[in-house]
Amino acid sequence: MSDFDSTPADSPSSDPKSSRRRRRGLIGFFALAGLAGALLVVPVAMAGARGFTNHGFGHCARGDAPLTETSVRERMAFGAARVLGHLDATDEQRAEVDAILDELAPQVVLRRAEGAELHSELQAVLAAEEIDADALEALRVEFLVHVDETSAGALGVLVELADVLTAEQRATMIDRASKLGFGPGAHGPL
Repeated sequence: MSDFDSTPADSPSSDPKSSRRRRRGLIGFFALAGLAGALLVVPVAMAGARGFTNHGFGHCARGDAPLTETSVRERMAFGAARVLGHLDATDEQRAEVDAILDELAPQVVLRRAEGAELHSELQAVLAAEEIDADALEALRVEFLVHVDETSAGALGVLVELADVLTAEQRATMIDRASKLGFGPGAHGPL
């Protein structure tokens, strides 16, 4: 029998606790490697040559044109008109929604510009000769603050828009969205 075929009884690998620790260590290593790969490769691969113009509100800009309040507002008006038409909204409801969207458009442009700036900073740090872990951590924290503020603002707008509609209209909207494939489970099981 060779040395590779057996393990001496007094070796650390024969201890079940040691074996579990080593497995956890390997699992932790691969989990961190996967996370690092996602953080380093995915944003750069998804960005492509034109950045994130094909994601989120990028489709409003139509190619390389800069995103403007007008283009965002036009896109919002189109969507709102469709939804409100299906809900048989009153003229008063339409006016209230328009007022909310008028205030929202500049915020969307600002938030998107802030996100693009963070993305550019990330690319610069990742393109450097040596990776600066402290700079990446600072960007991560900045990004989390950005996402949290954006999410809180979106929730506020959702509440404002929901308050404009009646309970029946909201139920109709939820039902219609689920039939169109939006919401939990719309894309099948994970």
